[in-house]
Amino acid sequence: MKRFDDKRFQGLLDTDRFGRKLVHLSTTASTNAYSEAILDDAGPLELETIDGTLILSDEQTGGRGRFNRQWLSPPGGLWFSLIFKTGLSRNKMSPITLIIAYSAAKTLMKEYDISVCIKWPNDLYSKDRKFGGILSEEKRAGSHP
Repeated sequence: MKRFDDKRFQGLLDTDRFGRKLVHLSTTASTNAYSEAILDDAGPLELETIDGTLILSDEQTGGRGRFNRQWLSPPGGLWFSLIFKTGLSRNKMSPITLIIAYSAAKTLMKEYDISVCIKWPNDLYSKDRKFGGILSEEKRAGSHP
């Protein structure tokens, strides 16, 4: 199985922010949980430096979707979380999931000629098969549950 190529990915990025800081793990329970731990440990001065960090894992042993449903995440897929500072108020966060799903679908269609449909609010389908999901979660940096 071909491993995700970090250097190629970094070379193809057309951004100064998203994905420039990459944490690539071979396995983790959940990239979302890993991201939350980074945010929980961040001090006020570190918040700008972690903005745009991409946590990618070849496998997740405890991946989850909406409503804490189990998300199977074996080797061979793309399992990742992106930490980014939005500056948006809580009531303006809801469109984020749809914007990300649309962007992913558009990229897959343009770059890989894969026909993609979005099933509201967060699922990506091709040929009537779900192949991806977007889980957006708001977390205030330094806030503990």
